[in-house]
Amino acid sequence: MLICAVAFAMTAYVLQQQATNWKTDYESLVQKTNDQISKLNKEIEKLNKDVKAAQDERDNFQKMADDYKTKVGERDAEIAKIGGDLKTANDTNNRLQVDITAIKSRLDTQATDIKTLQGEKDSAVDARNKALQAQHDAEDKQRLLEDDLANLKNQLKLTKGDLKSSSELVTRYQELYGADGIRLTSMTETPPPKIQGQVVNADNGSGIVMISVGKDDGVSDGMTFEVSRGAQFVGRLRVTTIHGQETICRIDRPMTTAPIQEGDHVTTRLK
Repeated sequence: MLICAVAFAMTAYVLQQQATNWKTDYESLVQKTNDQISKLNKEIEKLNKDVKAAQDERDNFQKMADDYKTKVGERDAEIAKIGGDLKTANDTNNRLQVDITAIKSRLDTQATDIKTLQGEKDSAVDARNKALQAQHDAEDKQRLLEDDLANLKNQLKLTKGDLKSSSELVTRYQELYGADGIRLTSMTETPPPKIQGQVVNADNGSGIVMISVGKDDGVSDGMTFEVSRGAQFVGRLRVTTIHGQETICRIDRPMTTAPIQEGDHVTTRLK
């Protein structure tokens, strides 16, 4: 029995030691478990914070998504409006293209009309220039004809003066000699007065000369004037028209080939 008691005591002691060890292990396990639970709680708390932050971030993203959705909707509406505006612009552009084509066609027509009008203008200018030239030619011819007419009138006037002078000479001759040519009187003729002057103007082409003496100086019809230049005699003049201080004469006979000119000396008698 003693052996049993010892064995039992030893078994009890072993069991007590095992129990102590198990208690220690249990307590250590409990402590570890508590530490792990505490750590897990902290991790859970952190996870809860992370979840909350994630939820907040999700809410923010949702809000941003809603905002983007709203903006996308607004942009879609704006894009739709822009699309409508583009369609309107395209329609307007098409109309403008049609208008531009029509304007180009009108411009081409106007260019053709302008070219035609320019040609007509050039033709009109040529016709006008020809008409002006013809008018100038006609005016020149008219002036020439007027000059010829004036010369003819002067020649006619001179011819009438010559006829008058010839008639006066015939009458004077008949008074002196009669019809038979026999001198009827022995009276000596009074020589013409000596009248001197200068050539004022001379037209050798028409034979008309104006001198600086006239009726006031004693010039009368039928007189002749000798024309000299220094010691050279250049011609003889016959009176045709008498004025107060000037006389128009006709060149009766040129004495040299030198033309009569302004400033030449004229006199009725050389001595």
